[in-house]
Amino acid sequence: IDVADELLLRDVFFGEMQQKNYVVLCHPTHLDSIPISSVFRDAYLQGLPAASAAEFFLLDCSHVLPSSGKTIAERFELDLKKKANYFCVW
Repeated sequence: IDVADELLLRDVFFGEMQQKNYVVLCHPTHLDSIPISSVFRDAYLQGLPAASAAEFFLLDCSHVLPSSGKTIAERFELDLKKKANYFCVW
């Protein structure tokens, strides 16, 4: 997800616009050496039922939101210390 796309971020977190289902993996954009979670990648690539029911996105949850001065992880109380931090929005 482009963190500059405020409308998409609002839809992902609050369902205000398109009211779609999302599966989001917190993944730092500045660290290409960190592999994407195999569970997340496989669900997306193999077309599991979740893949047809939701849109899959990577999101830099350490990005600071200009409106609050908090990171996305802080704002939504996500623990980035977990190995694969992902969440679903239905």
